[in-house]
Amino acid sequence: MTENTNPLGKYYRQPQIYIKLPSKGKYYTADVFTPTETGEIPVLPMTAKDELAFKTPDAMMNGQATVDVIKSCVPDIKDPWKMVNYDTDTVLLAIRIATYGETMDITYTVPVIMNHCQQQ
Repeated sequence: MTENTNPLGKYYRQPQIYIKLPSKGKYYTADVFTPTETGEIPVLPMTAKDELAFKTPDAMMNGQATVDVIKSCVPDIKDPWKMVNYDTDTVLLAIRIATYGETMDITYTVPVIMNHCQQQ
């Protein structure tokens, strides 16, 4: 018995995490969002093309890059332009976690502020 599988199937992007939208999809019609049985939607990591989209200034100015990346990484969301803002925040965080992991290194400088008592 021969199995009909694509030999490249293991190289396709696989969902890295599953999320539930804060709105639970109740504000969306079928042309905007495809709900799943469990209410959790898969999130794929970004591709090199997606990362380049975020580095294209013109696409970032009008929001098209963000929409394209959401469509690429969260296929269940068909029309990101119609998403509510708190779902958009959740989806963008999920894409970041799916791509780079749950931790993020940051560097910062704490300004030195002298209070009035120390100056005298």
